[in-house]
Amino acid sequence: MSLSPSQDHHTDTTPPSGSPDVEAPQSGTRRRLSTPSVVYGGLGVLAVLIVVLVAVGVVDKEGRSPASAPAAPTATVNADPCARTACATVPNLVGLTAPRARQVLTQAGFTVPSDLARLGEDSTVTRQYPSALYTMPTSTLLSLTYYTPPAPARAIAARDWALIAKSPDAHVGERIVVYGQVTQFDSATGTSAFRANVDGVVHKPSYGYVDYETNTFLNGSGTLFAQLVKDDLFRAEVTVTGSYSYSTTMGGTMTVPQLQVTAIDVTGTAK
Repeated sequence: MSLSPSQDHHTDTTPPSGSPDVEAPQSGTRRRLSTPSVVYGGLGVLAVLIVVLVAVGVVDKEGRSPASAPAAPTATVNADPCARTACATVPNLVGLTAPRARQVLTQAGFTVPSDLARLGEDSTVTRQYPSALYTMPTSTLLSLTYYTPPAPARAIAARDWALIAKSPDAHVGERIVVYGQVTQFDSATGTSAFRANVDGVVHKPSYGYVDYETNTFLNGSGTLFAQLVKDDLFRAEVTVTGSYSYSTTMGGTMTVPQLQVTAIDVTGTAK
């Protein structure tokens, strides 16, 4: 039999006979967790967070940040040497003679260098290190530069010069007077050296020529040789410095005596 639209249709929700009673869930009801579950879960999350922070260095194992952690003890180093030893002001020695420089150093409490101890009245301090007015330990050994004028040059005989020319390396340091004639003084020698024929005694020109025989290399300063030219005759005070080798225009090698000039006078000219 069909139902007509006018009739009410009711659904029977009564459980069948013999079925167990089932309580229908009420709308809007939430499941409640027990207190121990909440506490243990929160502690677990906190422990994981601490492990992560320790691993990345945000906190240390005691939960403190590096900024708040006590700094490691450091040793205090005193860089001032005068805190451990006697110090004094370095005196000015430049311009003083060697004996006076020794006296001033001793009065200031510094050790006298061995080279300064050997020098005489004719030696003068030209440079020093450390410079004056610095405060330094008195154990500091100063480095000094000196000027010592050369010893007077001695007059020699022709035979003396022949022995020197024969073996100049055996006479290094000797101070002598020589005479000669300039044979080369040009761009090849430069302004502070020249070649000359030399002897230990003066030779007089004869018919416009002079017969100095020993080819010699002489060096000094451009200022000292400013008025010297080829063919000039001269008298020179020199120091023997040994032998000198140079290449000739023919492709050979020449070894000659070498002299360091400390004073020179032009005495004339000759061919």
